[in-house]
Amino acid sequence: MHGEGGKSAPDIWGGVAGRALSEDLAGGADITSEALLGEGKGGRGLMVARRGCVVAGQPGAAEVFRQVGERRLAYRVLVEDGERAQVGQTIAEVEGPLRLILSGERSALNILTHLSGIATVTRSLVDTASPFGVGIMDTRKTLPGLRSVEKYAVRMGGGVNHRFGLFDGVIIKDNHLAVAGGAGKAVSRVKSALGDRFPVEVEAHMLDEVKEAVAAGAG
Repeated sequence: MHGEGGKSAPDIWGGVAGRALSEDLAGGADITSEALLGEGKGGRGLMVARRGCVVAGQPGAAEVFRQVGERRLAYRVLVEDGERAQVGQTIAEVEGPLRLILSGERSALNILTHLSGIATVTRSLVDTASPFGVGIMDTRKTLPGLRSVEKYAVRMGGGVNHRFGLFDGVIIKDNHLAVAGGAGKAVSRVKSALGDRFPVEVEAHMLDEVKEAVAAGAG
């Protein structure tokens, strides 16, 4: 199940970058950088990994600098999403007016660090589980408004996206079981309502619940 979490990267970054910049600039300007640097001074900024990681979020950082720089900033990716970066390695560089670089750097870094953190932890779990033939799958427990990019980061770490929301997959959880009166009744009721449109999954806590759910057609 992928839902909207399976969107291609270009579809999801514009809004994330725009919201990040609106929090910092609120439609105005970086008054500190404008006062200190004005319009003319150019330079280059480096994105450097402070510890080993799996990189994720490069399209988001690039989109931040595209929006804040009005195409006057050049962002160059040196380590692609899904690749490992070593301590001290430069993963990207941005060049152009320093005032604009400084106006976008925190938003770009926040996207990179947050998503690289998710990708790095995911890769660690994938590496631990894969020798046993076990895959790592995500959940809906994401930060509001960031689900698409957080699920993207899971994929960059080698994990698999589960359903994106409540609309694209059936999972019967403990609260559902309590309301329905058990796994078998819950599965039967859902399958009666939805037929075979979606696979039916059940969060079971006991082996008897597993057997009951499977007998009713879960899976």
